[in-house]
Amino acid sequence: MFFTNQSVELSADDQVFVEEHESTGGGFPYLQSLTHPNEDAVDVKDARPWGFYINEDQAKEINFVPDTNWKPITFYTVEGSGFDKAVLEMKPAKRTAYEKEGKTITEHKGYASTTLMFHLICQSDTEVERKDEYQGKPYYKFVGLRFGDASYNATMEALLAERDSDNNATHRWSQRYMFILVGADGKPLHDGVITWRAKGGAGGAFSMEMREVFKDLIDAWAKGKGNSRLRMFPGSNRHAGDMRSLVRLAIQFDLYKSGADRAPYLSPIGRVLPTGDPTETKVKEAKRGKDGDRIIKLYPSILVHGNSTQMMVAPTSELGLRINAAIKEYASFPLPNQGKDGEAETVAPSGPIAWYGSGIVDAASVTYRTDGWAVMQLLTESAAITLMVEDQELADTLVGAVGNVTVEGARYPDGTVHVASALVSAPTAVTTEQTALVAGF
Repeated sequence: MFFTNQSVELSADDQVFVEEHESTGGGFPYLQSLTHPNEDAVDVKDARPWGFYINEDQAKEINFVPDTNWKPITFYTVEGSGFDKAVLEMKPAKRTAYEKEGKTITEHKGYASTTLMFHLICQSDTEVERKDEYQGKPYYKFVGLRFGDASYNATMEALLAERDSDNNATHRWSQRYMFILVGADGKPLHDGVITWRAKGGAGGAFSMEMREVFKDLIDAWAKGKGNSRLRMFPGSNRHAGDMRSLVRLAIQFDLYKSGADRAPYLSPIGRVLPTGDPTETKVKEAKRGKDGDRIIKLYPSILVHGNSTQMMVAPTSELGLRINAAIKEYASFPLPNQGKDGEAETVAPSGPIAWYGSGIVDAASVTYRTDGWAVMQLLTESAAITLMVEDQELADTLVGAVGNVTVEGARYPDGTVHVASALVSAPTAVTTEQTALVAGF
């Protein structure tokens, strides 16, 4: 369906560990998602551009070489209208009418696709942005993270509550992703990295599907390694991928409308399904959305079976080394507002608060910093947590933990938890009581 499934062999010790590295900062080439305005029916999509789009200048910047999934595209916008009102053809009569009104017509060129094939380098937490204005033009400014302690979460949810009833809402949420796009043969389509800021219906649908993917990775790894108790995909964490970034993923999209009064958005309709069982070849279907009214097809592909894989690249391969280098170089990308200062809402906490969390660890990874601190990522049944641990011996214990973990410490406004104490006990029935978790996979 997506990739030419050729198996490769991985060494038993073939995995990547991420080291902390200061980001170079600056802007990144980016994808845009094109959809239609609410007054359009989905069946008129042949008249308007839609899908994921990279413009000609961005494509040249990263030496983008499209494969068959990416088609050249030209479309037009009229002064005062956004991309959602763009048209694929500007008829002479329309052009003349706009010119008489003194409106400028802009031609846009680039490449568009309805399928993303990629390696995920890293992603941000869910960020809340406030609509502001600069020189008469609207823009969105980072004000905080959507998830956190109970009061902070309630604050952000209240700010976002108007979104469903007011198209001119003052706040919105978004999440940033960094990719290396690849073709059906698994080879990169460009130099460097490319980013996408997911927001609205498309952002919600995509982030939901990525959470499902990461669950599948954990299950497939355990099955492929022949150990049902091994509930860990090595290196999994919530921000940067480590071994997870070595997995090439593919998701196909179509336009979806959630109601007559809603604008359509890009929603996943098909993706690869990581599996550890080579006999699992049947295409499956799954329901998505609050009401289960969206259907997605899942196409099995071998994550790992013994040391064989159809979805992963070897860390020592050219692409594997490039992925690891990108994770190191852009380590600050997932940080709130990409590591830049953001104006916090006055009702949000400005200092650390007491924090307690317990749960069963599914996966853990650690990065040791030169200042003596360890940065940890724990994945539990219900959430993922970023921990800052000053005692590296304690960090070693936590990263090897398989069982119940209880952590006490202080949560800071950037979403990290500074650990004061931690206790690891033998696995019991799955029970999770977490009062202040940063949302994750």
